[in-house]
Formats: sequence, structure tokens, C-alpha cells
Amino acid sequence: KNYSSAIRAFEECVGYSHLRNDEEQAVFTRSHYELGHAQLLGGQFEDASNTFSNYIKKFPTGEQIKESIYQMGVVAEATGNKDRAKTLYHKVATMPPPDDTTRAARQRMEKLG
Repeated sequence: KNYSSAIRAFEECVGYSHLRNDEEQAVFTRSHYELGHAQLLGGQFEDASNTFSNYIKKFPTGEQIKESIYQMGVVAEATGNKDRAKTLYHKVATMPPPDDTTRAARQRMEKLG
């Protein structure tokens, strides 16, 4: 739960530009998502939203696309933007394949009405 340390570590990871192999690329890509997640958990909502948005732009076929959109919904909900949250949750709920993120998005949509 030391989010400030996690944020610093992930910021360092996303700052790398000379990746030597697929493994380093995978860590680099995942670090972008994890940075947003740490920012969200640390209450840095605007930074988290920007980080998830950047992840989606930089890695449109990345493994955490669905989760990034979901987390953007969580940020929107936490900051009182229920309409945006519902829109984002709906998008996640309709993205294949059905999984835990799909179920979580549907539950949050139902909760918001």
C-alpha cells in the first residue's frame, strides 16, 4: 500500500526507451497500466485517468485495454461523473471475451442505475 513508492518505480519503468527484447517490452507495457492503477489506488484520479488514456493510445492492442477502460470508469465514478462511468462500464461489458472485468463492469452499471 505504499502507492507513492510504486508510482515512482512505475514512472521509472515507463521512462525507458531502449528495450532489448520482447520480455522488456512486456514489462514496459504492463508498467504503463500498473502506473495508472497505483495512481488510482493512491487517490490521484486525474493522473490515473490520463495514464489509462495514454495506455490505450500507446498500446491499442495491449493486454490491459479492457482493464484500462474499466479503471477509467472507476475514476469517473469516484470523481462523481456517473454518466461517463456508465458509458465506460457499458463499453467494457460489451467487449469480448466475457470475464471477471466484464462482470465487475456490469455490477457497477447496475449499482449506478
